[in-house]
Amino acid sequence: MPQKKESGVALVMALFILIVIMMLGMVFTMMMASETNTSVREKQSTVALYLADAGLQYAQYSLGDTDNDWITFDDHYTIRELGEGSFSLIYTGGGDYSKYVSSWGIIYDSTLGYSVKRHVAALFSKPGG
Repeated sequence: MPQKKESGVALVMALFILIVIMMLGMVFTMMMASETNTSVREKQSTVALYLADAGLQYAQYSLGDTDNDWITFDDHYTIRELGEGSFSLIYTGGGDYSKYVSSWGIIYDSTLGYSVKRHVAALFSKPGG
């Protein structure tokens, strides 16, 4: 019985389709890794913003203490650890009756080797001032 000569087109097509599917899988894997990294940074940025806001609340509490003379807060710098990071703040401004407070929330990721910082600021006025 004579054998038919086969051209092997089915094998070539199967290999081509397999390569295309593998490339799509690699693209989707890279996209997933990128999205995960983006969401981690977004979470850290949000936490840093909340830490900066906590610094303003801390400043408001400190300035609201009636035993404090506001002049003692001039160019006063404070750092506090809180949760996943820390906040730092500096008091500057107008003597006994107003203070400008700048607060930075800082998250440091030691595994990735970078820090995320967010800044907020507010002007506080002394009641009756």
